[in-house]
Amino acid sequence: MGKELLKYTFYSGIEKKNDAEGMTHLAYEAWMTLMLHFTQEKYDAFKYHGKTTNSDRTKMKAYLGKKENNMSSSSWCVERTVLHRIGKIYGLGKGCFFGVCDVYSYFIYQFTRDRNYLHNMDDDGFKEWLNRLDMLNWVNSYQRDLENIKDYLIKKYDDPNHFDCLFIAEGRNHPDIMKLYLRDDVAIESIILLDWVLEFMSNINNSGVKNDPIWKGFNFKYEKYKPFFSWMMKRNLEYAIDNPIHPYTPEYFSNINWKQKVKEVTRDMFCS
Repeated sequence: MGKELLKYTFYSGIEKKNDAEGMTHLAYEAWMTLMLHFTQEKYDAFKYHGKTTNSDRTKMKAYLGKKENNMSSSSWCVERTVLHRIGKIYGLGKGCFFGVCDVYSYFIYQFTRDRNYLHNMDDDGFKEWLNRLDMLNWVNSYQRDLENIKDYLIKKYDDPNHFDCLFIAEGRNHPDIMKLYLRDDVAIESIILLDWVLEFMSNINNSGVKNDPIWKGFNFKYEKYKPFFSWMMKRNLEYAIDNPIHPYTPEYFSNINWKQKVKEVTRDMFCS
């Protein structure tokens, strides 16, 4: 079978062609939306309801076909291979603990971990990240990060009560919370939770560090991620309410107050 004929039978022998192409497109559409959201300052996925000018099937076929027409063999391009795999595994969405796992959560994880290119994306750490957002484990993940903060304050100041010092940027020096993030002691999700109740990010952005390239890069990602983090937490809550597992009840999850819980956990860690 010649190369040109193979171009019209990409998915033969794998699944039904329409189903397989649909899986690829689900992943492509999510990837295109989230790539623009996390890399372009002016694009907001929520403002534009996830729509882009390049996300329909026709544009996908043109995009992938152009790459494959330039290949010497009749094989799929890397992009089609990766997108088909992601769409096949995560395209229909599935419950994961007390939350949802789908193509959107997969790509959000990749972009918030600075894996901006399809060939760099993998499942490494994805399961652990899903735990950070489900309706039972998020508290444990947050507490672990607070323990790292507490250890840092004890080592640096010999006193964990220097909590406010975490959010002070002197001149162009990064605040301590940024240093903890850069060394993987505190996840960006925990910084979002802390800022929900302490509102320190605006103060840092008005300090001398605001023009520092490393801080600007982090703050850009932070502002892009924050609405998606809230969206995923709400989505996971809805899933937990609809799919409770004994001994938890829908009422248990309905009564969750995230901000109040963050306040309580933070206070218990640093005021005990």
